[in-house]
Amino acid sequence: MVLAVAVLLVGGGSFLSLAWQRHESASLRTEETALRAQIQTDRANLAALKAKGGNIHLSECGPKEDRLCVQVAPDQLGPNMAHAVTWHDVHKARGPQYVIVAGY
Repeated sequence: MVLAVAVLLVGGGSFLSLAWQRHESASLRTEETALRAQIQTDRANLAALKAKGGNIHLSECGPKEDRLCVQVAPDQLGPNMAHAVTWHDVHKARGPQYVIVAGY
């Protein structure tokens, strides 16, 4: 009797483990499909940007150097942009200037 209960417990546990693994595997396949689609979208966006002559430089900046920033052209920081707060490249004493990306 004890042996039968032990066999049932081991068999049931194995079945549940396999069911869980199948569920996780299906979930990972769904996630992989979504990520592959996102990669294709990102590649298309990058190709469109490159075709327009885009060459964006990203870095981290801000008071704690933990914000996503984009490099700005020096001529964009003229008198009309005197109020803009910029940060220099964290790896250089005085280098390119960056601003925090809107919405980030």
